Amino acid sequence: FLESVRGFEMEHPALWPSVFPRTRALLARHGLRFTTAYSSGWGGGQTVEAQFETLNSMLPNFRGKYIYRAYPEVGVTSLATVAHDHGYHTVWVAGSPENLLNRRNFESRHGTERFFGLEYLSAIPVEPTTHDWCGYPDERMLQEAVRICEREARDGRPIFASILTLNTHHPVSEIPEGQVPPALRAAATQWPAEK
Repeated sequence: FLESVRGFEMEHPALWPSVFPRTRALLARHGLRFTTAYSSGWGGGQTVEAQFETLNSMLPNFRGKYIYRAYPEVGVTSLATVAHDHGYHTVWVAGSPENLLNRRNFESRHGTERFFGLEYLSAIPVEPTTHDWCGYPDERMLQEAVRICEREARDGRPIFASILTLNTHHPVSEIPEGQVPPALRAAATQWPAEK
């Protein structure tokens, strides 16, 4: 899950290669593309609502409390449950606290076995991030996620991993270690990007 990454950037023929130069090839080889998707895009908890929608193929509780908090025991079959029932290891990795927005409570009831959040990652030294919003930096979290998946897969079983990036969460700002190409900066100030 790429936090707050929109289709505009991911689909733009010039922007995507400059922002995610290696991702495009990986998705072409290993990804599944869903041509229709729905997102609540309303109020707080949009990330956790998008996770609910994606993992459970259901619409959220529009204008009400998000499902993870209001209905943690709702009887839905998630992708993690299907994977678990077919012999997969099921893991969740993110740089935020594991139970932020009741995430761990909900997902542990819906197929996810192991959680590696800020509590786990905090033991791994890292330089402070220049990003204003969130916990453990994505680059180091993603590197550790690879190690976690390699460890889990040692027994030969496949892995279903839900990995949530955070550093693209608004408010978006330019950081010294992530130079923005001039063409991208110019395009990002035009509609429909606008920021």
